[in-house]
Amino acid sequence: MKTRHLGVLSGLAALAATALLPGTASASTVYSSDECSSSNNRYCFILEYTVFSDGWPTGVCFATNKSEYSHTGRGNQFGNVRYVFRRGAHCGSVGSGDTRGVGESIRNNAAWAENKDTRTHTVYYSPGYDGRYKVYGPGSHGLLGALRNDNASSKRSS
Repeated sequence: MKTRHLGVLSGLAALAATALLPGTASASTVYSSDECSSSNNRYCFILEYTVFSDGWPTGVCFATNKSEYSHTGRGNQFGNVRYVFRRGAHCGSVGSGDTRGVGESIRNNAAWAENKDTRTHTVYYSPGYDGRYKVYGPGSHGLLGALRNDNASSKRSS
């Protein structure tokens, strides 16, 4: 009888220890291409996956109107949000139906930006708003230049 209780207790202890290991909790991953809370995404900062030879974006994008500490995404004990490119109405341009980049991480994959927000957005080389950067004032757009495919965070001015 004593041995049976010890077996049950050690099994419960192993189960509890497993539940505390990283990655084994019930946290889920969600993929987001739209972190802009503006009505109809009217005032958003848009990162586009790629551009045509004429310099205009294809319509595969990520939209936000807040600072993004890491272009990989964000997470907490309830789950993770990974930032990816998608086609959709939230993109600054209509595009041509090109689907290159759909589902790809926005980190180190953006080529072009458009600032439809009323505040300045700055794109950085490293997470945490660090390293080389490029500034986009309200109404501006264009290639990321030296940060093309080297974008890791973006900050919205206060």
